[in-house]
Amino acid sequence: MVVEPNAPEVVVGSRGPGRAWVRQVVEGLDHEVDMPAIGITLQLAEIYDGVAFPTQPRPVRRDEGT
Repeated sequence: MVVEPNAPEVVVGSRGPGRAWVRQVVEGLDHEVDMPAIGITLQLAEIYDGVAFPTQPRPVRRDEGT
């Protein structure tokens, strides 16, 4: 899991069919991240509790430049 510090967004990598990596992007404080391999579900609102985000948005989304 990679937690973006400047916006409510996490990227989760997991193994899918054939052991290929599957990338899931979850955005927004009202969403949750399911991690069945370790038996937990995390609310983004809890992950980011107490975090103040910058007022300006990021100039380029992470997946636009790749």
